[in-house]
Amino acid sequence: MYQFLKGKKVLLIVPFYYGYEKIIQRAIEKQGAYVYLINDGLDIVSYFYRFIYVYFPRYKYYLLYQYYKKKLEYCPIDINYILIIRGDSVDSNIVKGIKEHCPNSIICMYQWDSIKHNQRILDYVKFCDKISTFDMQDAKNYNWNYRPLFFDMSAVEKGAIKYNISYICSLREKGLYKRINIYKKVRDILQKNHLCGFYYMFIKRAIYFKHKYINRDSLLKELSSSDVQFKELSLSKTFDIYNKSAIILDFTKEQQKGFTMRTIESIGFKCKLITNNENIKKADFYNPNNILVYNNENFSIPIEFLTTSYEDIDDELYYYYSVDGWLKSIIFEK
Repeated sequence: MYQFLKGKKVLLIVPFYYGYEKIIQRAIEKQGAYVYLINDGLDIVSYFYRFIYVYFPRYKYYLLYQYYKKKLEYCPIDINYILIIRGDSVDSNIVKGIKEHCPNSIICMYQWDSIKHNQRILDYVKFCDKISTFDMQDAKNYNWNYRPLFFDMSAVEKGAIKYNISYICSLREKGLYKRINIYKKVRDILQKNHLCGFYYMFIKRAIYFKHKYINRDSLLKELSSSDVQFKELSLSKTFDIYNKSAIILDFTKEQQKGFTMRTIESIGFKCKLITNNENIKKADFYNPNNILVYNNENFSIPIEFLTTSYEDIDDELYYYYSVDGWLKSIIFEK
């Protein structure tokens, strides 16, 4: 098997998020490279960093600089590629210091968030050799490489379908009511048609009790504690559900232009997709048989969409959206 990173050394700076960092690391190692890993999400590294972030923000960047300086002591100078995924904890001084430590490296940055949520990266993009983003509008505005997210091909073990629709989401303050309304409508549609759904709505206890018992919101009052979960679903369990699902339901924040991880994972797990992201109609994998775009206010699912089978996409597209295709793209595409 051809390994496009064989013998290379890669410094991976990425937030530890649900285990996706491990998927990326394994993909790099699969291509024959040795990986040096640094956690970009310092607020979860330790309670000490989180305490400083909240109560002494003026010391934040001093601590960040010291953190990266210490991490680089274990990193060789002959690094070939530096992959910065999101890069929320780095600034121009840190990136400059990394480049000085690894002078012959190529710096590739990938954004899986929109610039409006992470504008600090504009401070150091001048040090990056290749820049890619999942946000099509950011790609256009800044002349960056547009590159959607990925799925983990090794997690795909499609078996017998147990759930007609799976709905896995987080109930955050923003979009809380819309996500619950979608849940209720899907539940009613499936019950009416004698079909089965898997629902997992994670919510922090404080938010749940605030809205249900203090604000006494009518929508949450209708939910029982069994309708919501106070612990996030693990990535392995999520993948297990996808392997047993015919359709994945996605809720994209209205201001988000890029495709969610759930959207791309529907490709990998060969599930149909129900989403509110209109931009998906422009995607090269769009197939109206596989993808239904809904309106938040007038939600409905044609019975034909629930009963017809998923249609496979081309093998080249399937590879392109895999983590291997994604990795090759953000390193080598111009």
